[in-house]
Amino acid sequence: MKIAVSQTFLQSIVNTPKNVLLSLNQFIRNVEADSQYLRKAEKVEGGKCFKLKISNSYRLFYIHKSDFMILLDIRKRNGKTYKNLEPIKDAQRIYSESDNFHEIEIAELIVDEPQSEETIIKIADLIKSRIPKKYWDKLLRITDEDEILNLDLPIEYIDYIIENFTLNSSTSIEEVENDTFYNLSSESDFNKYINNDISRSEYIIRNLYLTDEQKAILENSEPGPVLVKGGPGTGKSILALYKVKRLLESGENKILFTTHNEALAEQSKDYLETLIGSELEKFSVEVKTVTEVAEEIFFANNSTHKICDQKQANLILDSSIELMHGVQGISQFFQDITSSYILEEFQLVIDGRGIKSEQDYIDNPRFGRDKQLNKSQRKIIWKIYLKWTDLLDKSGLLTIEKLKCKVLSQVETNKTYFYNHIIVDEAQDLSPIALKLLFNLAPKEGFYLTADTDQSLYQRSFGWDHIQHYIGYQGETKELKKGFRSVYEVWRAYNNIVPGFRSARSERQSGSKPELLFTDDPITQVEYIKDFLDRSVRENPKHPRFAAVILVPNADYGNLLSSQLTHHKLPAEYVDSRENYGLSDRWIKVMSVQDSKGLEFPFVVVAGLKEGIFPQNITSKNTHEAIQIKKQYQQLFYVACSRAKYRLLVCASTIRPSSLLKGINESYWNCVRK
Repeated sequence: MKIAVSQTFLQSIVNTPKNVLLSLNQFIRNVEADSQYLRKAEKVEGGKCFKLKISNSYRLFYIHKSDFMILLDIRKRNGKTYKNLEPIKDAQRIYSESDNFHEIEIAELIVDEPQSEETIIKIADLIKSRIPKKYWDKLLRITDEDEILNLDLPIEYIDYIIENFTLNSSTSIEEVENDTFYNLSSESDFNKYINNDISRSEYIIRNLYLTDEQKAILENSEPGPVLVKGGPGTGKSILALYKVKRLLESGENKILFTTHNEALAEQSKDYLETLIGSELEKFSVEVKTVTEVAEEIFFANNSTHKICDQKQANLILDSSIELMHGVQGISQFFQDITSSYILEEFQLVIDGRGIKSEQDYIDNPRFGRDKQLNKSQRKIIWKIYLKWTDLLDKSGLLTIEKLKCKVLSQVETNKTYFYNHIIVDEAQDLSPIALKLLFNLAPKEGFYLTADTDQSLYQRSFGWDHIQHYIGYQGETKELKKGFRSVYEVWRAYNNIVPGFRSARSERQSGSKPELLFTDDPITQVEYIKDFLDRSVRENPKHPRFAAVILVPNADYGNLLSSQLTHHKLPAEYVDSRENYGLSDRWIKVMSVQDSKGLEFPFVVVAGLKEGIFPQNITSKNTHEAIQIKKQYQQLFYVACSRAKYRLLVCASTIRPSSLLKGINESYWNCVRK
């Protein structure tokens, strides 16, 4: 029999004595070998679940689904154990079996007065904990959860206390039966929870679970290119990870798992290492961004060119435009079009789609570029493009898209496959030239892509019909229609951010309304963020504070906010997509909204919602261009909010309120003004 667990079960074992968990672990191993060990279970009256005695004071609740035994909860045998699980007034506290005379003796050496029955933390709890004895006296006097947050203790001990001693167990068994379930693939997975091993694996195991909808797609996909479509939180990325596992199980090798940015690639690598093993190279699996793949191929030939950044590309464009000053019609041209739009046209359309001639550019439909350009305008843009390309080359520089174009030409000439299979996650944020490059690195039957076709941040105009035309062959399309990331209240709130767009309805159980803080005092913002995260941990005790993320408009804002949070005893650090931000690092991650694309977090704070910051002041005098820029900011705000699983906080200005908030429905938010 296979074992799965509910989210509630994972939370309940935090407060369960270790000796009970060890007994449970042995029991689970016995059940996996022989289901006859369940013969003493009793069915809960009026429900479909069973309860089983695992010690004098603890009962295990579970249900059967197919060949799975799903562990729902483990609870003390008191008023909360039974059907409605309502607390009984004046019920006597039941202590864990590990209380004994020796522990009471130790307690008398530490405190000068008897411990109150009202205190939250007991001496037996501290003896079993890793908290140094010098802090015990303070902890044994706590009578209210809020007092914990104000203790002068290192942050790691406060997190440990909140996670282990403040669990709210008021959920009914009927609610738990509808919880989300996670498959534990091995005995070691269960042991990690028993040993309170707060590590990458803890977060990863919870997320690697396939729904029936996902299983059907994985099992029924035909050989050949497959595109799996779905909105945020539908499980596209998890499905892609399981595709790698399935390929390895069938004896395949030389597999590339790729995506658009370093942060998502790093997280995917963590997930794959948990799913298939820590030494991916041993399984011939590589996890890289498309840019990393292209750079490896290109620089293997010892090229002297270097990759230029956006500032350098802009400077060379300015020089190119100045050198084109005498071209007929160019003065009139720049009354309607800005240089920033031209650079985007170079990168997204000409190089991003591998256009090689003026005529091809004139004939290109420019999907995704709402602004129409006539033939004479395109001719001028092409002339500027040629000058810009020439200056870049003579400067020894290449843009990322130009590098991909060169690598594509190289692999098309050599006609050598680098991989047998390529799995592409979040394909909507890859340029057509990047996709075409990938499609030349492996045979066509080895391709598997996931995409949110409504959520490209970069105007890629992603559509499978366009890709079919571009790469020259047909592909199968599957769709995920159910969302499982965000609780319903969070999903409902962010689903109104982009006008006319609706994502897959959340199938998760209800949670708390997201919060919208209006303030212009940076310290008030910091204090509120700290309070919000403390409350979030109390509601979701299996997730520590450092599992949260704070999303910001840019690095300058992020570095300042990180310093402020750290000064107020909430360690935080700004990271960008090039850094390994580590799921087990014991500090709050602060990152840009752009870098969060494709990631998810239990608690999310979106800060900087102030006109001129998020969104930035739009300097374009062209009305059409300004509208498009505003749409991009709306998409970014949507992406930021849709990263949240359980709790969401947005921090906004009162004096200069962000125009991005105009479309939200305030009745879906808890609005606070300070």
